Formats: sequence, structure tokens, C-alpha cells
Amino acid sequence: RHIEKTGKRIVLIFKDMKADYLKLVEGDAFFTCKDGVKVRDAVKLAAETGERQNIPVNITVTVPSHLGNEPAAQYTLTLSIKDKSES
Repeated sequence: RHIEKTGKRIVLIFKDMKADYLKLVEGDAFFTCKDGVKVRDAVKLAAETGERQNIPVNITVTVPSHLGNEPAAQYTLTLSIKDKSES
């Protein structure tokens, strides 16, 4: 939604990923990212400046039915965000 609101041709790609697997997933896995504000700000900055923004976002994997809120895995993804409107 943040990208749509800019009215520009913002492109988001996953540049790289780091994963730490902590527990065996035995059930439905939930992937949670709480970095929405950071992503929103990077999209806004890319739209305003036209410069590529690379930001790490953290994702926690939980299996509530088996592990409760204990993390089963942790991911860090680098998002690369750029305004391609002028290209």
C-alpha cells in the first residue's frame, strides 16, 4: 500500500537473506515482521530522492500450536527499493 500511495513506479526486490533456524517447525508457521514503519519510510525516501534504499527487515517465525511465542527461526532480508518512474 505504501508503494501505491506514492503514485510512482517504485520497485522492491529482495537483495539478500540471512536465516537462523532455531527449532523444528511442527505445525502452522507464522511469519511476522514488525518493520512496517521502516519500510514505509524507505519507500517515501526513495520516492522523494529517486535514490535506491537498502534496508534490513527482521522476520520472526513462530509455531503457536507447538512452541507458543518462542521463535522457530529468524530471518533478516535486505529490501532494495528504488523509484523507476524516470527509467
